[in-house]
Amino acid sequence: MRKRISSVLAGLLAALLLWGLAPVTAEAAGASFSGSGSVRAGDSVTVTFTVSGDKNIVLKDKSVATSYAITLPAEKTTNGVTVKFEGPAKAVAGQTVTVTAKLTGKATGGDAVFTLSGHSIDTAYAGTFTGVSKSAAGQLTVANNTDLGAAGLEVTFTFTMPASDATISIA
Repeated sequence: MRKRISSVLAGLLAALLLWGLAPVTAEAAGASFSGSGSVRAGDSVTVTFTVSGDKNIVLKDKSVATSYAITLPAEKTTNGVTVKFEGPAKAVAGQTVTVTAKLTGKATGGDAVFTLSGHSIDTAYAGTFTGVSKSAAGQLTVANNTDLGAAGLEVTFTFTMPASDATISIA
């Protein structure tokens, strides 16, 4: 009886192993397989499939925006007031670029007038420091004898980046 049970179990185990080694077919609507009927490690196969449904499938391309260089003016001193600029070195077309101008020192010998030009640059400076005013678009005037001190005054200017390199100049 034991021998007979062992034989039956051995036969079932052998059948299970053979069944596990048999090729398996995968079926899907619109799928095809090319290559030989038996695939081994290292073989190349091509699988082609199509997707159908009632919704649109959209493949999107990730584009990289082009950035353009920004050239800011060098530090400049006029009638005792020094202005130094800080801002990004590059920006993407259409982006709003913010440039910070730091003014330090004391105006002596007349007003210190700084006019920035290039790409419609302007400031929203609201006259918060006595003796400093926005006198025109992109222009600040530091009145004679106005002392900004070493801490100075920071004023921001903005412009919209063009689709080319941008140079901001000062007069």
